[in-house]
Amino acid sequence: MSDANVFKKTDLAETWRYIDFHVTNYCLGAVEMLVPDAEPLLDFIEPWLEPLFLKAWLADRDLRDPWQEGNNIVNLGSFLLLHARLGSDRERARVDICLQILFDWHDRLQEPATGFWGVGQASDPVRALHAMAGSMHNFHLWYACNRTLPFQDRAVDWSLKQPPEIHSACIDVDLVDLLVHAHELTEHRRHDIERWLATLLPRLLDLQLPDGGFPDVATGVRRQDGWVGGYEEPQGLSNTFSTWFRWIAIAMIADLFWPGRWPWAFRRMVGIGYRRPRAG
Repeated sequence: MSDANVFKKTDLAETWRYIDFHVTNYCLGAVEMLVPDAEPLLDFIEPWLEPLFLKAWLADRDLRDPWQEGNNIVNLGSFLLLHARLGSDRERARVDICLQILFDWHDRLQEPATGFWGVGQASDPVRALHAMAGSMHNFHLWYACNRTLPFQDRAVDWSLKQPPEIHSACIDVDLVDLLVHAHELTEHRRHDIERWLATLLPRLLDLQLPDGGFPDVATGVRRQDGWVGGYEEPQGLSNTFSTWFRWIAIAMIADLFWPGRWPWAFRRMVGIGYRRPRAG
C-alpha cells in the first residue's frame, strides 16, 4: 500500500489514519484472543487523550460519510477503552474525560427520528442505510460503557423495516448486531426482532459455498477497504473478510436463540465481532 493507491479522504493523512486505525484495532483484537497476556503498546493514542486535540479531531468528522466516520470513532474508542483497562488510575481518569467528550459530541448530532448519525437520512434511502451501518459501530461505545443508548427504539424500528434478506457482509452483520443488542437491552419489539432474525438465519447459512467459506456479494469487484489501487478479485468468491463477518452474524443470532449451546468467542474490544457480555 502506498500514497498513490490508497484513498478514504482527500486529506492523505486522514486516509492513512483511517487505514492504520482499522488495521490496528482488528490486529489487537486478534492478538488479544491468541495471546491474552500480551500487553499492547498504545502510546500512539496520546494526542487523543488531550481534550482539545480530541475536540478538534471530532470537529473534522464528516457525517456526510457516517459509515467511514463510524469506523474512525469505534476504532478510537476501542483504543481508549483498552488503554483504560491496562492503565493506571490517572490514565483511566484521562480516558473517562475523553469518553465524556465523545458521548457529548454524539448527543449533539444524533438524529432522533432514527437514532443514527449522518446527513440526509430523511431524503435518501442509501444515506439512511449508510447512517445505520456507521452508527452501529458507534453504538458499541454505549454497550461497552453500560450507558443507555438514546433513541434505540427508533433504530430498531428503522432496521425492522429492512427486508431480512442477504445484502453485503457488512450490512448484514450491522443489522444483526443492532437488533441482537437491542433485544438484550430493551423490551422494544422483541418478538418482531426474533421473527426478523429467524428469517435471516437460514438465508445466511444457505449462502455458504462448497469450500466452507462465504462471499460478500454476488457480482462486481472486491477490494480491500481504502486500497483503491491495489489487489482486487471478482465478487462471489469465499474470502476471509466475508466469512468472518457472516460467521459473526450467524453466531450472534445463534447466541440469542440458543444461549450457551456453542462456545462462541466474541471480541472483547469494541468493533465488528464485539458482543456485549451478558449480565451475570
